[in-house]
Amino acid sequence: MHAHPPAALAHEHWGRAHGKAEAWFILTAGEVHLGLQHDVEESELAQLVAEQDTERMLALLHHLTVQPGDVVFVPAGVLHSVGAGVLLVELQE
Repeated sequence: MHAHPPAALAHEHWGRAHGKAEAWFILTAGEVHLGLQHDVEESELAQLVAEQDTERMLALLHHLTVQPGDVVFVPAGVLHSVGAGVLLVELQE
């Protein structure tokens, strides 16, 4: 699971004009995870990362079942993960 910086953060910290939104063109069926289901304290996320508790981290995200031909937009700054066995083409900002 990870997120890419939105434009304002990229500009402030790295002097870049753009963040990194992306879109996925799905080639094989499976599950992807996109965006938090509810607000989560930064300390809780930090603890899950420190513990490498991927199961609990993924449980925080929306789960989407995808099929070949689907397109998924991933806005910059949104936590996301690609499920096992999903093959996709990724277009990036």
